[in-house]
Amino acid sequence: MLLMVAALFAACASEDIAQDKKKENGTEAPKGGVIFAANGPKASAKRLSIDGVEETAGAKTRTSFTHTPDKGADAVWTSEDFIWVQKRDGTWAKSTAIELHDGGTSAEFTLPGSKTDYADGCEVRYTGISGSVPSLGKHMLVSIATNQNRSSANDFSRAGDWGDCGSGVAHNTGNPDKFNFTLSHKSSYLCFLPRCGNAALAPNVRLMNIKITALNGGPISGLFIFDGENIGTGTPPVYNNIEVILLNLPPLSTTANQTANATYLAVRPGTYDFKIEYTIKDPTTNVETVITDIKTNITL
Repeated sequence: MLLMVAALFAACASEDIAQDKKKENGTEAPKGGVIFAANGPKASAKRLSIDGVEETAGAKTRTSFTHTPDKGADAVWTSEDFIWVQKRDGTWAKSTAIELHDGGTSAEFTLPGSKTDYADGCEVRYTGISGSVPSLGKHMLVSIATNQNRSSANDFSRAGDWGDCGSGVAHNTGNPDKFNFTLSHKSSYLCFLPRCGNAALAPNVRLMNIKITALNGGPISGLFIFDGENIGTGTPPVYNNIEVILLNLPPLSTTANQTANATYLAVRPGTYDFKIEYTIKDPTTNVETVITDIKTNITL
């Protein structure tokens, strides 16, 4: 008997962003640039089982996550990350460089222009790797991927590729050309912990893919307008499903085994009825089947 457990933790927590203390007395912005510094301790993030068990756990909610079941997620910045900052004239400037500290637990972004281009209290947005501001429009876009493929289990390291996003406010530190900001993340995430309770069958069971379809509640993936608080404001339905193709993963364990079998999805927040389809295969006989589960009234 194949048992599947899906748990989600909503990245709705705010992270405290402070100056990098090791550099606050000596950092100077590159010529023609302004520094926006992000750093902070673990924040509190809610974790919720889609079977109804609600918990609270510590979590840094940045852009590259390491998840521990029941204990939230640790997160760091990555070298591909960038931010947008709204200038005094209302336009958005994109960071031109990032400097990581302490393995990415803190970071400094370089923005173009001078300190006078940015007001104290200016808005900062993070739109993931694929986010953008169209050149011919004012809307900021966030892409929640419809295909979120994985080549290894327990890989939550590239949430920014799948649809992670957030916003915050930056304040002048009093240091030349330096601001600090606080980021609140707006995407939600699902963690699947599949297992096969039959010890005789488990060594021959591979999970090939997971497909999650929103039966109602609107689209969960696609290209959305992001207003800094909501994902999808004013947009028509795009895609109502996300499919994860799993490549070269080990057999299912007989109990929930995060290291061997955990799989993650980024999802648009909302309240949904979900159809979840798990494709499993015996690689020896090539027998393949789909197991379907329905979850109703799930709020992310």
